Amino acid sequence: MSDQTTLPREDRIDWSQSADKIVAFIDALNPSRKASEKETFAKATINNQTISIHRARAGGTMSSYPAGTITRCDERLWVQTGRGHLEIVAIYVAGEECNAPEYFTARGFAPGDLFDRSHVWVESETQTRSRDAA
Repeated sequence: MSDQTTLPREDRIDWSQSADKIVAFIDALNPSRKASEKETFAKATINNQTISIHRARAGGTMSSYPAGTITRCDERLWVQTGRGHLEIVAIYVAGEECNAPEYFTARGFAPGDLFDRSHVWVESETQTRSRDAA
């Protein structure tokens, strides 16, 4: 079973996953890439603020930072994942789409700052049975 078919049912990001899997998760929750009446964006928390991630892409190489750590915060916003970096491009905060690097830079975030890493994706029983049968 591929990474893209075993996505969680929750809307929270598990930073220990690969950047590719997190991008697939973000895209699965927001396939139209447009805001809708029912916001179903992937969510992450930093400094007790929940942020909805609207657009992101995988890229970059591994670093020595733990998963969930901001590794670049200037004209680009990179977060270390379990494998590779996630570049966060656009977010939703208080119902408004924002340029992620501008938002984070304006609020004083810097490399080394951590997203909440307490959320871990758990496979459903159906996913576990399907994987075990393969």
